[in-house]
Amino acid sequence: MIHYDLIEEPDLTEQAEASLRDLLAVCFSGYPDRTYYKQLPHQRILAWDGAKLVGHLAIDKRVMALAGQAIRTLGLVDVCVAPGWRSQGICSALLAEAEKLGRRGRFQFAILFADDPRLYEANGYRYVENPCVWLKIHEHQTLGVANEALPTALMVKPLGSEPWLPGVLDLLGYLF
Repeated sequence: MIHYDLIEEPDLTEQAEASLRDLLAVCFSGYPDRTYYKQLPHQRILAWDGAKLVGHLAIDKRVMALAGQAIRTLGLVDVCVAPGWRSQGICSALLAEAEKLGRRGRFQFAILFADDPRLYEANGYRYVENPCVWLKIHEHQTLGVANEALPTALMVKPLGSEPWLPGVLDLLGYLF
């Protein structure tokens, strides 16, 4: 039976960190030997099968600027499920838990960056083609500011009734 835990980043135990490093390494080729890619997230939702970590979703809470208007966003980062547990609805359950948290916190949109959209589209996310501005960082160094559209990566799901607008999306921070 899979159970899900919402963990604040400071509350992640050493044992959970070790399990998370292993899961991220298995799910993402070339992932650094740590529990985050660019920055520490605010929270994580962990999927456990008994004592085995089988799924993960990190949450980055951020205000961004969309077409010059401030929006509250829930950034979903490093969403993954261990190979032996895929196609069992775990990822959809992780997304649903994050979206429920986002609605409770009055976030307007859930945002993620995806290489393969199929699972996310099945869960109500869609690609958007807004030009984006973000802080480029790599291995703990700032490299500059990027300004380009990401039409085959940026996916959005409204968490309320507000529509996603055309115009520039300024992430007001790094690309997660």
